[in-house]
Amino acid sequence: MFYGDRFGPADAEPASATEAVAAARLSLRLAWDADRAGLVALLAVTAGGAAAELGTLASGRAVLEAAIARRDLRSQWPRLALLGVLGVAAAGGESAARALQSRLAEAVRLKAEGNVLDVVAAMELADVEDPEVQDRIQRALSGSGRHGEVLRRTLSLPTSVAGLAAGVVAAAPGDRAMVPLAFGGAVAQWAILSRTEDPSRIFGRRSRHMREAGIVTGYLTGPHSAHEVRAFGAHTVLRRRRTDLAAEATREQREAHRRNARRSMVSRLAGRAASGPAAGRLVMGLAHRRTSVPDAVSDGLAARRISNGFQRVVAELSGVRRIAASASDYRDFVAEAPAPATGKGPARDFRRIVAEGLWFTYRGGSRPVLAGVDLEIGRGEVVALVGENGSGKTTLAKLLCCLYRPTAGSIHWDGLDLASCDPAAVRAHIAVVFQDFVRYPSLTAAENIGIGLPARIADREAIVAAARQAGAHDIVAALPDGYDTVLSRHFGGVDISTGQWQRVALARAFLRDAPLVVLDEPTAALDPRAERDLFETVASLYRSRAALLISHRLSSVRFADRICVLAGGRITETGTHDDLVSLGGTYAELFEMQARAYR
Repeated sequence: MFYGDRFGPADAEPASATEAVAAARLSLRLAWDADRAGLVALLAVTAGGAAAELGTLASGRAVLEAAIARRDLRSQWPRLALLGVLGVAAAGGESAARALQSRLAEAVRLKAEGNVLDVVAAMELADVEDPEVQDRIQRALSGSGRHGEVLRRTLSLPTSVAGLAAGVVAAAPGDRAMVPLAFGGAVAQWAILSRTEDPSRIFGRRSRHMREAGIVTGYLTGPHSAHEVRAFGAHTVLRRRRTDLAAEATREQREAHRRNARRSMVSRLAGRAASGPAAGRLVMGLAHRRTSVPDAVSDGLAARRISNGFQRVVAELSGVRRIAASASDYRDFVAEAPAPATGKGPARDFRRIVAEGLWFTYRGGSRPVLAGVDLEIGRGEVVALVGENGSGKTTLAKLLCCLYRPTAGSIHWDGLDLASCDPAAVRAHIAVVFQDFVRYPSLTAAENIGIGLPARIADREAIVAAARQAGAHDIVAALPDGYDTVLSRHFGGVDISTGQWQRVALARAFLRDAPLVVLDEPTAALDPRAERDLFETVASLYRSRAALLISHRLSSVRFADRICVLAGGRITETGTHDDLVSLGGTYAELFEMQARAYR
């Protein structure tokens, strides 16, 4: 199991300094991996801006002293020109830095989101289906976007520190007591702002509510549910449900915003009050003629620069701490990525697949779905699996396809235990179509077929051949742009029927040309004759290989070499159609019930 029971509520308090440093380092590493040229450019611009900041203060003080002393200002033109150049450079650098920060933040977000998607792709199906893991996935995706903000604040620190240093340097030649006094107001603000929360962290605690709210929104706005929502008048119920979910998800977040607003107001008042001693010292210095006007103006500007610089440094550091708390969801998720699968795959030209004593219980379930299943499939055999709804047919199919791991028991290909194999290597030898096959409405017909074997998604000849085998070629050829038609009106293409979609999904499986094909009731939208014809086509195509056919229509699989009846979690009957009818058991009863409906 991937995550175990580590899911739990997230802490809304700011992250520790250690966690903040870790988040900053991770954001820099993501930026380096995603856009190192942009990162280098931003560092260069930031360094240039810091230098311009220091130069502006030094030149400005000299020009101010000359102006107040009524010296010949013509001698100050070089300093004035330098001051102008530095001002333009600082302004231009600030604009360039903002543009580069936006570019890098987006690159970091995309890189981090891609890492989350890669981890999800490596997870077992049972993990992906776990609702607690789904919550963590959503929080990790949200946290991945926060690293862009961590990066922005981290890279703003050098500029903020440069502004603070410039103020200290400018104040040093004058009244040195102004330096600690200038820090007073900023320290008071820092003491309060350091406890500010990141509301998105609390929002992350409500990820399940927001995930459900997103699903309900899809019901209200999506084309696939629009007909039923209108037919049943379900809009009011769904709209109320979405409102309740959103309110529950944001209740604590709104409270966090209120707490932050109160803290911000108090910090500003404290900062202004704590700035009083510095201002009073300047006024008293002028009143008692201990300080000249140029020095007072310079010291005042320097004190202001110190206070603002320190506040900016504190704001960036506090921001990193707050955001790091929610960004850690991404870090923890990626750090717990499953180890790469190891082991070899089975031989393509197998002789026999043997499942022995298969047990399977869904995570969180109390009763096993399968309870000791034994099944054999030989090369050249067409085996049909039948049973009532809920008997575990789809679960068994997923076990045979290495999508689930059995709770107990084993599956062997020619004696090779699949537990020791790389599941992806096993699945490379299997073509499967499930009843709930996926439709890709934004892709073309050719891409919808080609996605069954990504390595050949551009091989039009192979795609057409697979479509012909599945009976989909005439359907696709009749579309406005043939195989280049997008299969949805909502993406500029055309809609096709459910039965036509099933043909496309079958072509997707045929493209794989695998030694084993598993068809798990993929033809439910076809009439019985069309389903039987298709199954017989599959049987003829796989005579030198193997096929497992699952259907609730017993008349469609009566031609199979063997029919296995699944009931009570076990294979209870095995034989040909005639054998099972003669046996007079479950199969005979089900077949008679279905046949009676056509008489």
